[in-house]
Amino acid sequence: MSHMGSVPQVRFGDYLAKCNGLHELGFQRWVFRTGMLFGATAKWWGRGGDRERRHEGLDLWLYSGRAGQVHNLDERTEIPAMFDGEVVKIERDFLGQSVFLKHSVTDGKDKVLCTVYGHVRLLDGVREGAMLRDREVFATIAAGGASRSRVPPPHLHISAAWVSESFSLGRLNWSVMNDCDIVKLLDPLGFLGEEYEVVDWVPEVTR
Repeated sequence: MSHMGSVPQVRFGDYLAKCNGLHELGFQRWVFRTGMLFGATAKWWGRGGDRERRHEGLDLWLYSGRAGQVHNLDERTEIPAMFDGEVVKIERDFLGQSVFLKHSVTDGKDKVLCTVYGHVRLLDGVREGAMLRDREVFATIAAGGASRSRVPPPHLHISAAWVSESFSLGRLNWSVMNDCDIVKLLDPLGFLGEEYEVVDWVPEVTR
């Protein structure tokens, strides 16, 4: 895959739903509280409050079913790659691991596309330098806290960004992801490719 100037079309929400059999369970659309969205300044879990910095991506946790019930992803949820790519960095985060992937997509200037999958648990054999195929499952969601605690429940964080090609990608971390001289963050909703709704109420989750 080699694209320049724009991000290729992807339906990551559909990939995620299909590899976990969510359509067979009545999947209709993704459900987001405002704090889960790109650029959010407030927490969506526990008692809320302010985030330390604007949200660098999108949190996937909830989806609605046929009868309107809201369901959640959990530690059994398998995570596929959005595109072919190389694992350039793995680091611990406060719920599990964050995996940084480099893709063969450039902006035609000096930046390369990277995606990040946060709060995951890697499958055996997935390490830095590994090459992943488009839609290949490489992780599951890591265990988190209870939904009413200070730690959010198990969920998937995804980020996407143009990263300067002159930057050593092995040094990527969450601090660098907030450095606008190196990184241009993208709104992952553009990568979802599925129907979704944003709610300002706390959904009652049906397990």
